[in-house]
Amino acid sequence: MRDVLKSGTFWFSVVSMVAIGVVLGLSVEFWGALSELKHGEESLSTTIRNIMLILAAILALPLAIWRGWVAERQLSVSDKQLDVSQNDLQLSQQQLRLTDQQIRLAESSARQAEESSASQRYLTGLQMLGDRSLTVRMGGITALQDLANEFPEEYDIQVMRQLCQFARNPTADNNVDSVDESSEARLREDVQRILQVVGGRSERQIALEEAEPYSPNFIDADLRRGQFWSADFSNAIFLRANLEEANFGNVNLRNVVLEDANLSGVDFTGEFVVDRISQVPSYGLTQAQLDMACVKGGKSPNVVGMVDPITGEDLESIDREC
Repeated sequence: MRDVLKSGTFWFSVVSMVAIGVVLGLSVEFWGALSELKHGEESLSTTIRNIMLILAAILALPLAIWRGWVAERQLSVSDKQLDVSQNDLQLSQQQLRLTDQQIRLAESSARQAEESSASQRYLTGLQMLGDRSLTVRMGGITALQDLANEFPEEYDIQVMRQLCQFARNPTADNNVDSVDESSEARLREDVQRILQVVGGRSERQIALEEAEPYSPNFIDADLRRGQFWSADFSNAIFLRANLEEANFGNVNLRNVVLEDANLSGVDFTGEFVVDRISQVPSYGLTQAQLDMACVKGGKSPNVVGMVDPITGEDLESIDREC
């Protein structure tokens, strides 16, 4: 019943019926007078028309009121819907913020787990590098290499320091403790593998090292008969290193330090490296760098066909005794 009383249609119908009743009552009341109109006065049709206009005006007023009421109700409903939409939007925003927080928390947890895992991998690699078994050491070198490649900002320099330190002071091997003196012998396998890892650093890793700055350190290292091919040893320090009978092919030697390094019988032309694709001369080596090195027994390094990148002149071999 309350809903009926609140209905605009109901009240419009009531008002309309009342208005019609009033008009009909007036018409009945004055119908006799209307029928006695004399000639010259308003005609019956004109009077009826006027009554109908009055009736239309009486009906139009509640209709206008009703339409205004309906419009107000619609506006109220729209306001309520807008409030609901705003509440939904606020709820969605809160859910989105919560989701962002959850994502950041998940990312933070993942980073912590990743850092913990990387740290464990680093320690494990160092332990393997110190093992007396060659197989275990080779696995440790590969593990450290992978870590430096995956996380260069965090681990590249750390790994290179450890590998270079091993090359300078390698762990005693169960079978071989030093390089055989025979001319057929090669550099021990684990140290040779380290040379490949250090020489195979990416441009990104080298850029990070130069920004530090850091240079691969082979000071006093015994690298006799080492094989250097298709590698980047720019900025490396070979101070007093023993490079006797080492072979270099397609190697970047920009800014390397060769002061007092033993270059006896070293070949820089790439003719004797094991990788055939790399059997081309190395580059980046200047005459000034070469003159800082020395030889033993007059065994000068082979630099035939190599050009000083600064002067543009052919490099000349050296004969300064160590």
